[in-house]
Parts: sequence; C-alpha cells; structure tokens
Amino acid sequence: MAEITSIEIDDLSREFFQEWNQYERFTIENLVSYYREFPNVFEDYFNSHCQRTAERLNSAIDRYPEKYESMKQAAQLLPVILKEVYEELSKLLGIQMSIKARILVGGFGSNAYVAHDGKMHFAIETLTGNPKYLKVLVAHEMAHTFHYELLKGVGFDFSKFALDGYTSLYLEGAATYLSEVINSRLPERVYLSFNDSGEEWIAFYKNNYKEILTSFKDDLLQSSMEVEREWFLLRGGKKFGFNRLGYLVGKDFVKYSVKEFGLKESLTFWAKNDIKSVIRDWLIQEYRRWYLMDYSTNKMNI
Repeated sequence: MAEITSIEIDDLSREFFQEWNQYERFTIENLVSYYREFPNVFEDYFNSHCQRTAERLNSAIDRYPEKYESMKQAAQLLPVILKEVYEELSKLLGIQMSIKARILVGGFGSNAYVAHDGKMHFAIETLTGNPKYLKVLVAHEMAHTFHYELLKGVGFDFSKFALDGYTSLYLEGAATYLSEVINSRLPERVYLSFNDSGEEWIAFYKNNYKEILTSFKDDLLQSSMEVEREWFLLRGGKKFGFNRLGYLVGKDFVKYSVKEFGLKESLTFWAKNDIKSVIRDWLIQEYRRWYLMDYSTNKMNI
C-alpha cells in the first residue's frame, strides 16, 4: 500500500528532550522555558486539559525520570501508529481526509485530545510504550476526527454540539466503538483505560448495568456541566466510584445503533434526527429489557 502523505505530525517532544538532556538538574525554570517555546499550544493545554500550578509542575518534574523511557518509546511509535490507524479507519469508513497530530510533553493532565481546529494532541508523559495499547488510544482520538468529517459531509449543523451529556455519550461512544473495531481481540478494559488497568471498571459496569442506566437517564435532566463531569471526565465518578462510565454507556448505544442502522448511518444520523430523543428511547428500552430479563430469571428460581 502506498505511503499515506495526508498526515502532518508536529513533534514538540524533541525540544523537551533536548532541554532535559542539556542540564544535569532539570528545574521548573527549564520546564517553563520549554512551554514558552510554544505559547499557543500550551495556553490551550493548561486552560482546558491540565491545571497549571507550581505544585503540579514540580510534581511532573519528579515523575518524568520514571516515565522517561516510555515517553521516548511513545514519541518514536506515534508517527508509525498514526499512519497505520489512518489507513484502517479510512478503509473502514470509505473516506480520506487531511489529519494533523501534535506530540507534546505536558504536566500529567489529559493523555490525548482533539482541539477545536481538529488537530489531535498526545501528551507522551501519560502514555504507554506498549504499541498495542497506544494504537487503541490513537484510534479513539482519530475516530473523532473522522466522525466530524462524516458529519460535515452530510451537512450537520455543528451548533448542536453542547455539554449536555447526550453529545458526549454519542461522540465518545462512537470513538470507543471504532477503536474496538480496528483493535479487536484485546481485553475490553483496554478500550477505556488504554493500558493494563480497568478490569474492576468493566466488572462494575456489567454488574450494575440497570442502576447505571437509570442514574444516567435521570442525570440527563439535570445541569449539563454536572452530567459532563460525573460521566465523562477524569475528575468525575463520585456516584459510583468509577469515572467515565458514560463512555461504556455510549459504546453500548453505538453498538445498538450500528446493529439497527449500519455503521455509516449511525455515524451520520445526527444530521437528520434528534439525538436526544433517540438516546432517551434507547435508555428506556435497555432498562425494560434488563428488567424483564431479571424478572424472568427470578421467576424461574422461585
């Protein structure tokens, strides 16, 4: 297959490693100097993805040595994996597009995110050097960019994006689902944690499925930012003790949609349908299905 040339990769980690290796003792001044080389990038990063405090930066400096080798591995692996994932998603979804990605060293905040301009960002201090797990994360983030492109292609009104729970359920569910499709046969936890952890996460979700669906459905009627924080952010998870359970609910919703309507239609029907009513109907349907299943099981055990 011909080499993909529509991926532009901006590796800002090189400057960090140069700064790190230049000094016998790496200080907060050295780290700030690195961030100042790319003011626009890190202004967005610290405003939205990592709280900037002296305590956090000093803590990051203490943690970099133990992460140094995996950081180097991730920086070396990412360009190859990005091209590989692009080929697989492009083939799966039948579209080609221009992809931009940025590799950086942050302060142990978000591991990866897609900026408003569509560029993917990967903070290597948070990443594994395991290529299988790294590929799942890349697939998740790149799935967002392909999803946006598909929606754009059918004339979707992007003003519908909102921090209301419904949007994140759909978008994160689609990204988690697609990352699983092109990285099949891995433990289910990897599609959520991107590493070796998370088995308790999956077990709790499966063992408390009805309660989680009910709580999520009720929360959708409440404050939008509270829903976003509780179900989709790392600092959430106060209700059940596990954050980002909304990703798992979202993946189940998208799996249902793909089975009912097909992959392409599931990724674009927001342009033609009220996503809120579709999700509400599915949540009610799922709860009833599991309620009847439990009722039937209990009746047989009497």
